[in-house]
Amino acid sequence: MEHFDELEKLIERRNAGEITAEEFAARKLELSKAVKIPAQTIEVNVNQKRNLGCFGIGCLGLILIFAIGAIGSNLSNKGNGQNSPNPGDSQLASVPDSNSTAAPQVSPEFQSALEKADSYANFMYMSKAALYDQLKSKYGEQFSAAASRYAVEHVVADWNANALEKAKSYQKDMNMSPAAIYDQLVSKYGEQFTKPQADYAIKHLND
Repeated sequence: MEHFDELEKLIERRNAGEITAEEFAARKLELSKAVKIPAQTIEVNVNQKRNLGCFGIGCLGLILIFAIGAIGSNLSNKGNGQNSPNPGDSQLASVPDSNSTAAPQVSPEFQSALEKADSYANFMYMSKAALYDQLKSKYGEQFSAAASRYAVEHVVADWNANALEKAKSYQKDMNMSPAAIYDQLVSKYGEQFTKPQADYAIKHLND
């Protein structure tokens, strides 16, 4: 508390013209370093002490305690890499970033290829590989390779279920054996399903 008393006397001497403003500022800086409180905060607290006489020294002591506690907490948070939460952070989080990259627009060709892929995959039960060939073939849909690739990668289809549907049609309509059906399912000249997909189809053929 003697530092505050000393600063109070310095303020009186400055106001009385006994010391210059430069001398006052230099001494105030020394006092702020001694108590580890910003010089401006010290002077504000001294003025509060002088203006709020009803609270006396006890009130000033509380102000000092809270000021030191706040500074210590701030230094601790900085040392731990923590920042005080900003009330506006939650609002900013819900605002889209103006610099964020929007999802690229799908070209009309890509969209058409995707719609064709959906009909072939889910109504004709084609495999992924056979579907790709059909979309880009000059004897088929004649889409570009890029559009065909986009379509088969984005179409929603169950390739195992498609293999099973093809297997059942071969069994029912052509009376083929399971071994012959399997070969037809995986053949590059046939349905072009993967071996795991063909295995699934044969396993569930008579379920």
